[in-house]
Amino acid sequence: MASDTKALTLLAIVLAACLGLAWLYRPVDDVILQSCLIRDSHGTTIRLYVWDEGVWQKLQTMKQQNLHKWVGSKLLRDSQSVLGFKFDPENVVVADFTAEALQTWLLDISNRLEYWLDVGFAYVWAEVLDANILS
Repeated sequence: MASDTKALTLLAIVLAACLGLAWLYRPVDDVILQSCLIRDSHGTTIRLYVWDEGVWQKLQTMKQQNLHKWVGSKLLRDSQSVLGFKFDPENVVVADFTAEALQTWLLDISNRLEYWLDVGFAYVWAEVLDANILS
């Protein structure tokens, strides 16, 4: 009888561990990737992907109210982008004020990519041209 209890306990532990792993590695169908096209103060555009709902709402407000704000992020090298980089979707920030040393424009980042990758983070004065939710 004690052996049956131990076996059932072990089975319950293994089952719980398997269910936990299955949940951890489940397909992430409910993740929504939000995309918007921004244009900087020099007329250059870039597609921005955003995961954070709060940032997404700020970008939507910019679009709806035709506002310009500082849009920034950690920069990532991207060989598929014409500009050679993209903004990290996990770190996008929309701000009214920024550190002046981090303010630039898209072509400046592209032309001095190594410098800006070393800095790590940059902001561009931008407007939102379109905003879409991708699934």
